[in-house]
Amino acid sequence: MSNGENVNFKKLLEFGILVSLVIFLVELTACVTTSSKGATPTTTSDMSETLNASTSATSPNTGTTSSTTTKTTNLLKGFYGFGAIEGIYLFHITAGSDGNLWFTLLDKNKIGKISPITGIISTYDVPTENAGPNDITSGPDGNMWFTETNAGKIGKISPADGKIIEYTIPNSNGRSSKPIGIISGPDGNLWFTDDYGGKIGRFSPNDGEIIEYQFPVAGGDTGHDPADITAGPDGNLWFIEPFGHKIGKISPTTGSITEYNIASDGSIPAELGCITVGFDGNLWFTEVHAGSKINTISSATSKICNISPFTGNIISYDIPTEDSNSWIPTEPTPFGITLGPDGNLWFTEEIGKIGKISPGTGIITEYPLPFGAGSCEGITAGPDGNLWFTEPFVNKIGKISPIDGKIIEYVVNN
Repeated sequence: MSNGENVNFKKLLEFGILVSLVIFLVELTACVTTSSKGATPTTTSDMSETLNASTSATSPNTGTTSSTTTKTTNLLKGFYGFGAIEGIYLFHITAGSDGNLWFTLLDKNKIGKISPITGIISTYDVPTENAGPNDITSGPDGNMWFTETNAGKIGKISPADGKIIEYTIPNSNGRSSKPIGIISGPDGNLWFTDDYGGKIGRFSPNDGEIIEYQFPVAGGDTGHDPADITAGPDGNLWFIEPFGHKIGKISPTTGSITEYNIASDGSIPAELGCITVGFDGNLWFTEVHAGSKINTISSATSKICNISPFTGNIISYDIPTEDSNSWIPTEPTPFGITLGPDGNLWFTEEIGKIGKISPGTGIITEYPLPFGAGSCEGITAGPDGNLWFTEPFVNKIGKISPIDGKIIEYVVNN
């Protein structure tokens, strides 16, 4: 998961301004904060609803091919400066079939890659102007596939030569498309979420055919706003509805959609971030605002949560960082989440920290960025055994060792 005009994009921009104001006042800290708050998690009962989704299909789509524009730069490895003044909004990141880490540059309308061996970064222009490249995933065909949120398209880029081909998502019911999340499914297709259309889409990488599964009423009318998406251990595709306060799943064989309501233990309803699969077989996701938690379906204060794909039960864990109810640089605000090579779930905090949670004990450990600078967004496990993440407001790609928590950052030239 970590989305173009995504879950909390406008608020993130506001947060970036706040970060720039306080960044020179932050003292260097090398401490690691550990909490056992999650050891006694709260649990909610299953609250699910199964929907009959309508479908629409398109004829095979050959896409639009573009010429390749590439820019390669040598980066300053381990540079702990404050980055460029003008942000380029690095967003989601994932591991590619070529051994590199691939990421999206939302505001600069580019796709980027970084070598985990050399730290060299290359960027590729997206052909459609202001397309809003958002989420990115490795496809079953070895290409990298990404969503273009502003353009209503699905794009693919060849790791071999950087050539980009774009596929337009057809409008339906008078609504344009706004794809957010994308993931490879167990059926060999790409699955994506369509926030504005209130749909889950299936894309064939073989012939470009698109089939969309509509919620009973379109997103603008009912609050269905599917965003981040992942493949579950049960063979279904699981997704979040950030402002609809739900976790959903869709069957790749029948298109049937089931939703699970997220309970809130406070006056502020849950607002969700990203979702991934844990080593324990549960779906883990971040709860952005209702306090600050990691959940297995969440409650109210920023949290890390998980949901059982078989029972629908949700467990949530409070993040130890205090002042979790305000949009100031002391709020953890978790967003991206991924499974690490050590079996823990690793997540980003927009306060400028990387966190991990043990699925066995619920204990959360946080690692502050050097100088406390930067907001963290997307995160993924790299082929080198490290966790790689994006820092959108200081123009950096970072990596953290799951062994000793050491962080190294790479500056992305603007």
